[in-house]
Order: sequence, then structure tokens, then C-alpha cells
Amino acid sequence: MKIIQIGFNKCATRAISHFFKRHGLQTADWMRGDLAKDIRQAVETGGVPLAPWPDVNVFSDMEYVHARDMTEGYRYFRDLHAAYPEALFILNTRNVEGWIRSRHKHGEGAYTSAYRRYYGYETDAETFDRWRLEWFRHHLAVLEYFSGPLRERLFVWDIDKPDWAQLQGKLDFQLDTDKWAVRGKTE
Repeated sequence: MKIIQIGFNKCATRAISHFFKRHGLQTADWMRGDLAKDIRQAVETGGVPLAPWPDVNVFSDMEYVHARDMTEGYRYFRDLHAAYPEALFILNTRNVEGWIRSRHKHGEGAYTSAYRRYYGYETDAETFDRWRLEWFRHHLAVLEYFSGPLRERLFVWDIDKPDWAQLQGKLDFQLDTDKWAVRGKTE
């Protein structure tokens, strides 16, 4: 079973990856942006996204952030679903304002700075407004896409209060919630 995280970073991406790794699954988390770059290239060239990692069960934190190149692999969720129709897609989420604060603290502000330069903005506040808007747009797009019969392929993981019973109902192995631990928290 493939599990593909399609929410933003700073929403427990590393903790989710580690949680599944502790259940014996092969995971790939961020990989210095290689996951995101592979997804974009595969989509642009008609290839299969994430094909270089056939033994990986769980993909998370799929982004490449640079002031001249932003590739947010999770935004390709439609293409990922087309390539992996039986996968479970996880929309990891949290309070949007806490997410913005955490994202801003990531890399001691360098992360925000890279996005600000990429967007061509003058201030962090403009970047935060854009992030907030993109947050809601992405959540809406995911929920609209995975509606009706496709809803079974989606688990919305509120990292502040996970619904373990619902997640268990979507997996083909027994969960041990004692294996959940917060990792890499900045806010």
C-alpha cells in the first residue's frame, strides 16, 4: 500500500513519516527536494511520479524551496492519484495561524525569505497573506477532488487531534498509536 502525504510542510510531515517507519514501512521524507523535483519532471514529461522509489510505501514532505524555484509536490495530488489510484492520500492539517508561525520560524526565517523573493514581495506580511490564501485553496481543492467515491482514498489528519480509529479503518495493518511522537516542532 502506498501512502502519500499531500498537505503542507510544518504539519508534522516528519512525525508522520517516522510514525509509519516505526510500523515497518519504507518511508521517503523530503529527500532534499528530490521527491518534489521528480514529481514535477514526471508530470511535465508524461512519466510516472515517484517511480525511482518503487519500494517506498510512504512519501511525505514533497517540496523543493529555493528563491528561484518552488516545487510543491503535494500540489500535484491529481497526478499522483492518477499514477497511484489505490494509494491512501493524507491531507495533514492544523490551525492555519500556527502553521504560518511555524513556517516563518523554519530555517530561522530563511524559508520565509526564499518564498518572499520567489513571490517578488517586499514584506513578510505579504508572504503570510499569500500562504494563508494558498492554504485554504489547497485544502478546498483536495477536499473537492477526493469527494464522493474518492473520499475513501483520503484521510484528513488533524495533527492536533488525530482520529486514529478513522485512520485504522483505511489501513491494511494494525496501528500502534504509542508509536506517534512529535518531531521537528518549531511552533
